[in-house]
Amino acid sequence: MNQLNHAELINLFLSLGTLLLTARLAGEFFRQLKMPLVVGELIAGICLGPSLLGSFYPDITNLIIPATGNIKIAFEAINQLALILLLFVAGLEVELVLIRQQGKTVFYTSLLSFIIPLLIGYGVAFYYPEWFNFKPDDKRVFTLFYRDWE
Repeated sequence: MNQLNHAELINLFLSLGTLLLTARLAGEFFRQLKMPLVVGELIAGICLGPSLLGSFYPDITNLIIPATGNIKIAFEAINQLALILLLFVAGLEVELVLIRQQGKTVFYTSLLSFIIPLLIGYGVAFYYPEWFNFKPDDKRVFTLFYRDWE
């Protein structure tokens, strides 16, 4: 595996610092609005990522979120670790006593929040496969197992 050179390491730390600072500021802003801190942090990530800023200013997004080279590999590894830690912390904050008390409601909410998006996604892929630039031979196989491999 290649090591990051000095310039790549500095770029990595500047990128991480920019993301962390923006996430913190957005999180604090949303806290002032009486919303969870994590909502602001997630919205900051969406705004700085390819979804929003990358659509209008891809060069700026490439400065913040590296798109090539060794720095991209290191950045993706850090992102995966951060995602695992986010899910771990979210799991630690779950109050099992409340879930046991609200058992039936929690079960139906969880079930429906899984089934409804699944059915909508299946329906869209089944009836509009051209949206995915794909002309399948068997629509059922396509809708269940399609993955964008690019």
